Amino acid sequence: MAARWRIGATPTAGVLLVATTLVILWPMLQDFSAYGFHDWDSSTAFRYLTVLSINRYREAPWWNPWLCGGYPGFGHHEGASNFISPYLPLYLLADLRTAIRIEVLTSALVGVAGTYVLAARVTRSVALRSLLAVAYALNGRWALQAAVGHAWHLQYAWLPWILWSFDRAAETGRLTNAVSGGALLALMVYGCGIYPGPHTVLVLGVYAVLLSAFTRRWRPSVMAGITVIAGLGLSAPKLFAVADAMQHTPTTIASTETIGLFELLVMLLDPTQTYGSSPVPVPAYGWHEWGMYVGPAVATCLTLGVLFANGARGNALRLVGLLLLLLGFNKELDLQSLLTESGRTLARAIGIYEQRRLLQGLFLLLLAAGATLAILRLTRMLHRSSAPAKTAAVGIAILFAFILLRAASFHHIDEWVTADVRGLRSGWWLELVGIVVIALSALAYRAESRRR
Repeated sequence: MAARWRIGATPTAGVLLVATTLVILWPMLQDFSAYGFHDWDSSTAFRYLTVLSINRYREAPWWNPWLCGGYPGFGHHEGASNFISPYLPLYLLADLRTAIRIEVLTSALVGVAGTYVLAARVTRSVALRSLLAVAYALNGRWALQAAVGHAWHLQYAWLPWILWSFDRAAETGRLTNAVSGGALLALMVYGCGIYPGPHTVLVLGVYAVLLSAFTRRWRPSVMAGITVIAGLGLSAPKLFAVADAMQHTPTTIASTETIGLFELLVMLLDPTQTYGSSPVPVPAYGWHEWGMYVGPAVATCLTLGVLFANGARGNALRLVGLLLLLLGFNKELDLQSLLTESGRTLARAIGIYEQRRLLQGLFLLLLAAGATLAILRLTRMLHRSSAPAKTAAVGIAILFAFILLRAASFHHIDEWVTADVRGLRSGWWLELVGIVVIALSALAYRAESRRR
């Protein structure tokens, strides 16, 4: 009886999840004559450039003559997002307003399905999978971003599928799963996921390192490296185009807005949030830039998950979640500035502020000592591993060294990291060396697996 119920539960959950998605998007699907408002103007224009370039001028959307007197179309960080995309045929054949609505709807369904499938790797509960799918793919943050035309937010739909592909690769060692995850990461880049892309790489990297530590196997880190390298390689045309455009027209926007803990709790738990509302005062912009309703039920489930997660995968995901929570707190509450200012005040109070250069040097020595101990620990863990696994560990260590140097953010360290060496910053050379070492290790690992 229980087996029959479980067989029927998944299709039922699927129908309910599709119905939920349609209900949430029904206001948009009721009227196909409108183009949207707020940033849908620019998002629609970027998509129309692709349609116009291909259908009328028979060329790719390389150049946008209507933007700022002429600007790279493909090289814009939000430009031509429907060019290298599964939605391109839809835009070329259907009315633009119809195509946009179908893209939003399909992205929501892709995110829902991906979260459901990913959750199935950690729980057998159909109800819990469904709740997580709605909480991730159809939360208040997603609804507000979709409403105002922040179309890059739609690219978060690929994140659970990338993690699912990686998780399978880490379990089975199949390179096809890792490369598939890389292909989805590339789609995210081509879709102009200016925030989803970096967030995905961060989550994937931290999860892989933690999974390697808990399982005492280097395979997760190697597979994560293959996934990222494949994603970067497949999306290189877009990345280089954007980098070239940004080099000539750099965009620097200060992000100094901060809020309190009470405001953050309101954003997560207040069910009355809509576009134009303001449940609590915010320092800048409209409420769509702040709202992220998930509700008490989801918040409770996430808390219980953090408290009671077990096993290698569960513990790794627990720490990833806590890291993201900490980063979110730091972004909204500006804990980093608070810590820096508190340290400066304390140093002045006890009379050691004038020796700050010496203290910074001691900090870097402690950082180097910690890194050395970590490398020695890894050496002991990997003494029975294959040569590709060991060299991949070296590549990842180089990447982490670059990250730690940038995180230190001392003036003289910044000067070294940003120094120009043959057209590239010295820090970039360090980062590229780590990536190349990981890529070569992955190729060697693949050749070794085939010989077996």
